[in-house]
Order: sequence, then structure tokens, then C-alpha cells
Amino acid sequence: MSLTQYIRNNRLLLFGLVVAPAGLYGGIKIKEWRTQRKIDEVKRSVALAESGRTDDGATRADNEVRVELQGLRAARSMVRREEMLLEQELNSIALKLRRLDEREKKAEIIKESKENK
Repeated sequence: MSLTQYIRNNRLLLFGLVVAPAGLYGGIKIKEWRTQRKIDEVKRSVALAESGRTDDGATRADNEVRVELQGLRAARSMVRREEMLLEQELNSIALKLRRLDEREKKAEIIKESKENK
């Protein structure tokens, strides 16, 4: 049996002989494409860094303002939280004072009723 007859009779071998080189070629092209994409991305990042811009087109000054604004927002949030806690504490103290006033009034009423007897 000759080699050509053996390959014709063995379909799996024929399939492997055709598909394997195509897969290798495709894999190499994908690897080259990814490598080129990485190189282009690095070049773009270097160019942006040299020009003082970021990926979204903002300058370094814009980024500094953005960071400062985030810090101010966080500080505002903390102040609001503290304000709420102080308001709760003030309400609690006001409630305790009202209860104390009511007790004092009751004590005065009891004292007056004892004196009137």
C-alpha cells in the first residue's frame, strides 16, 4: 500500500495534515497581533505620559483637581455623619431634660399637695 492510498484511507490522518498547519499558522498570526497590540498600547501610554495627558484625555492638573474633589466629598460625608450623630445626641439630651422637668413638676405637685393637707 502506497503512502497516498494510506492517507486516502485514513481520513483522520488527512484531516490532521490539513488542520494542524492551518491551526499553527492561525496561532502564530494571533500571537503576532497580540504582541503588536501590546507594543502599540505601550507607545500610546508613553506618548500620553510625555504630553501630560491620561487615557481619558485629562491633564495632570485635571487629575489633581479630581483627586482633591474626591477628598472634599469624603470630608463632607464625614462632616454630615458627625452632624447626624451630634443631632441624635442633642435630641437624646433634650428628651432627658423634658423627663427631668416632668419629674420636677410631679415632685412640686406632690410637695404642694402634702403642704395643703
